[in-house]
Amino acid sequence: MEAPFLYITTFFSLGILLGRFLFLPYVFLTLMAASVVVLFFVYKKGKNVSLFLILPFALLGAILTGFALNAPNPYERLDGKFIAIKGKVCDVKEEEGYAKYVVKPENLPKILITQYGGEYPKKGDIVEVRGIVSLPKPSSNPGGFDYQLFLRKKGIYAVMRIHPYGTSIIGRRANLFEEILWRAQERIKENFLASMPKKDAQFLITSFLGEKVLDDQILTQFRTVGISYITAVAGMQVAIISGFVLYILSLVHLTRYRAFILLPVLIFYAFLTGLNPPVIRAVVMASIAVIGATYGKNKNSINSLSFAAFLILLFNPLMLWDVGFQLSFVATLAILYFYRPIDERLFKLPSYLKGIIALNLSAQIGTIPFVMYYFHYISFVSFLSNIAIVPLVNIAIILSFLSAFLGFVFPTASVFVNYINIPFIELLFSTSFLKISLRQCKCFLSLQ
Repeated sequence: MEAPFLYITTFFSLGILLGRFLFLPYVFLTLMAASVVVLFFVYKKGKNVSLFLILPFALLGAILTGFALNAPNPYERLDGKFIAIKGKVCDVKEEEGYAKYVVKPENLPKILITQYGGEYPKKGDIVEVRGIVSLPKPSSNPGGFDYQLFLRKKGIYAVMRIHPYGTSIIGRRANLFEEILWRAQERIKENFLASMPKKDAQFLITSFLGEKVLDDQILTQFRTVGISYITAVAGMQVAIISGFVLYILSLVHLTRYRAFILLPVLIFYAFLTGLNPPVIRAVVMASIAVIGATYGKNKNSINSLSFAAFLILLFNPLMLWDVGFQLSFVATLAILYFYRPIDERLFKLPSYLKGIIALNLSAQIGTIPFVMYYFHYISFVSFLSNIAIVPLVNIAIILSFLSAFLGFVFPTASVFVNYINIPFIELLFSTSFLKISLRQCKCFLSLQ
């Protein structure tokens, strides 16, 4: 079996799907124990144990999912009641006229707060919020959006809507590591804003650090041409940084130490972006791939990718319903399957151009069905946009990574790198603006 974890992850995912609709923990545990016993006897007889090996993983997926979905909700006894909750702010997202942020009390699960107006807290602040607790509702229609599941996979069990007088910012409580990260983030943002046009700096703060400060008009412009993903800190940024670090290591002949050097860089970047789930997923996948490529006897990328997905689902099986997880995993899997065959058929094109086309085309082959299902459209112009814009994004992210690093050791050089980065970001904006004239090349689907 060339990629055993591909089969294990597939059956584990099927078990997760089963566990959403059937909560029979004792039945599944009994079957799991029986399958392990049968596995032992079949193995002792020297027969093929593949089927008996993956069956326990399917049952394990069903058990973990059942417990994750049916865990007691401490907020049930508080539903509809006016209470005061004190806790630490985990995440903040400001919109026009309101802000959403997650509060983690000491003795309760996370709660999502929607505050309309007033002074919004920052990540790490200690707040006291006062309002009426509500429980998120599950989907009432088959196939509809399940708000309860959406929040549960993030560890959020209740919601609360408040006005400015319903919140009090008590202070900030952060350990030494959190304080260092916060100061590092602030220094990088100040560096960008002090040496670049505001629009360019906001683009880097959004696409490199994951803080949503980019103007809504630019975001709409990116959505129109199908490149809004470049503003979401996720697998693309991790892949660009990984590729750049590995390239530098190959130049200085330190490839044998790539795992020891690259992993700390990726882990620090994950903390720098606030441990966003998409970044964590990408860092886990990249780390396993690098370790497998460095120390594995059979350097099977599909097996490494499947193992990373298995680990993520093992710790949080509800991530299977996360659109970002689905798209990142399927896109990477499609690249591993289709990149080389497509690249070989484009032999008449220059190597760099055919590499970009093969990369984008193979990723879209995998993601188009999911985009059609979730967003109900296909953007034909996005393929052309990616060919032109992806190289610019790669340069912008690499230069921002260099700027962030140099900002701590040689600030003057960091400013110089930012000056170099400005033309590439401006060209990116100009290219995306020109593509808007082709916005009619978008096919909307009606899935009734």
